[in-house]
Amino acid sequence: MKPLFALLFCAAVYSCESPSDKIMKEFKKVNDSLTQPGEKILAVNGYTYYYNRLLLKEPNHPGRLETAKVLFATMQVLAARIDSVQELLRTTDSVGETVGVAEKILIHTPLGDSLRKAMLEASDRCYAALLSPDKKPALDSIFSTVKEYTTPGNWNGGVFSETPTVAAQTILSALESRCMNAASLTMKDIDENLK
Repeated sequence: MKPLFALLFCAAVYSCESPSDKIMKEFKKVNDSLTQPGEKILAVNGYTYYYNRLLLKEPNHPGRLETAKVLFATMQVLAARIDSVQELLRTTDSVGETVGVAEKILIHTPLGDSLRKAMLEASDRCYAALLSPDKKPALDSIFSTVKEYTTPGNWNGGVFSETPTVAAQTILSALESRCMNAASLTMKDIDENLK
């Protein structure tokens, strides 16, 4: 009986994954789901759809769409910056398991600082362009995570410090998605207010 128990115990120990392996698999799964081409297209299409609707209304509302144009340009810049950082993370650590890559790229670097500022600018532009005060709580909800992660203390200290690359990619994808959703909400609000 003891040899059978010992054999089963050894088999169970060797077949188990370490907690870090399990965490890495989960991060990869979440990251893959967030970066599916279709998901990004849907998020981009949200604010792009309403922006294009607004452009069609422009002849009837000259000069009233400047905030929408600035917001659209801001979102384009943000998306391009996040895409370039994601690509840099992927090329630097193709497996995604290395701790410290994101820290070297994003903490106290010009690239990291410009990305953080671009996210904050997206937030500022959305709030400035929002026309309906009753939509502010929804915008607050969308941006709550963005604001939490982009405070200097969190960005430079906790969020990307000793974080596996795949986790940093997941965080960036989630923040980008929230910014795009906020831009969609804001563009829709402008569209609904301009008849």
